Amino acid sequence: MPATAVHPLPLVAALLFMAGAPLQAQQAGPMPDMAGAMATSREAGGTAWLPDATPEAALQAQAGAWMLMVHGAAALALVREPTSRGGRLVGSMNHAMLRAARQAAGGRLALTLAGSAETLTLGRCGYPQLLASGPVCGADAFADFQHAHAPIMELAASYRHQVSDALSLHLYGGPVGEPALGPPSYLHRLSAAADPVAPITFHETNPAHSAAGVLTAGVEAHRWQLEASAFNATQADPARVLPTRYALNSAGARASWNPGPSWALELSGGRIAAAPGHHAGATGALRSYSAGASYHRLRADGGAWATTATLARLSDAGGPRDVALVETSLSLGGAATVFGRLEAARRGLEQITILEQPDGSHVHLVSSTPYSVGALSGGLLLDRRVRGARLGLGGRASLSLLAPLIAPDYGRRRALGFGVFLSARPGVGGGMAHAH
Repeated sequence: MPATAVHPLPLVAALLFMAGAPLQAQQAGPMPDMAGAMATSREAGGTAWLPDATPEAALQAQAGAWMLMVHGAAALALVREPTSRGGRLVGSMNHAMLRAARQAAGGRLALTLAGSAETLTLGRCGYPQLLASGPVCGADAFADFQHAHAPIMELAASYRHQVSDALSLHLYGGPVGEPALGPPSYLHRLSAAADPVAPITFHETNPAHSAAGVLTAGVEAHRWQLEASAFNATQADPARVLPTRYALNSAGARASWNPGPSWALELSGGRIAAAPGHHAGATGALRSYSAGASYHRLRADGGAWATTATLARLSDAGGPRDVALVETSLSLGGAATVFGRLEAARRGLEQITILEQPDGSHVHLVSSTPYSVGALSGGLLLDRRVRGARLGLGGRASLSLLAPLIAPDYGRRRALGFGVFLSARPGVGGGMAHAH
């Protein structure tokens, strides 16, 4: 695939915004707990939890009764995957989230809008990434791609009401959101913050990360929460700016536990309805299960060590598919961050046989041949704080391990990839985090 030149305007805009915005990058001291309950530093996308000892890498401001928070990241990157199914691309990975929260009716109301300009900066098909799972993209289905995020990744509201000294109830929902299924997305994990490239198992650990319609209800205490969601199996469409209305045809449930400030644990399961289309739903509904843990340790030099481990299983008529992910990052003195990720996946090469019936109908027979793949990636980010932002220069390398069953399609059993990038994200400092 030839190199693709894209306009770096979104990155430039992000640099200007974060360097000159009138908001301030906040980290020292906790935000007011407007519901009298949970620490806000643990909030990720949707209703997922991070450890309480998470640096608040966000721009914050007070607007009347509303507390405003903006966070996100932008990277201008050169990515190269030199195999027959890879390619190279110059483009910008980016996302941003705006959250506004205030007291309302004795509780805490929060409105969230998150989105990305990647359909403009990467193209609709995204960037090449060997072994990435997820949807294919038209004529580029021959290569392994990580798709561009949708213009609207989350458009939702949440309300938390404290019913006793120990318990709160919460509701969350909107036309686009993250249901109670899976760990926090890599976009919100401190252990993945320095690396602009997604995990190859992203769609297996977070199969409903931007559901086109979601409603979640839960109960929580200071250290745990139990919640259940109804959502639509369709993901937000990168080709559409405005979300489309869909029925809630899938369900998920999750238990979260933060046993201490440095830890966040989750266990989830759900059923995702079969994809629409003539043959797309041949394998039937998808069962999803996950178990994960995150650990954050703040360092005296102002840096942090963050690690995430996740196990997940997807299962349908084609059989089970299992994945494991471990990623870590170590920030040294706030000036350099070393990061790494190890992933393993057991997948299936599916074959669908169509049997025509005398009455004109047909039956799908699904068979699957299992195979295993792996990926090891790591890199270094050097950055510095410039006013309200952290601007950096980084590089990464990856090693893809391919099973003999699929290696002929790639021309090799092992494949090296690399990338270099300029990054911008809200700056933090002082080595303190919001802690409950």
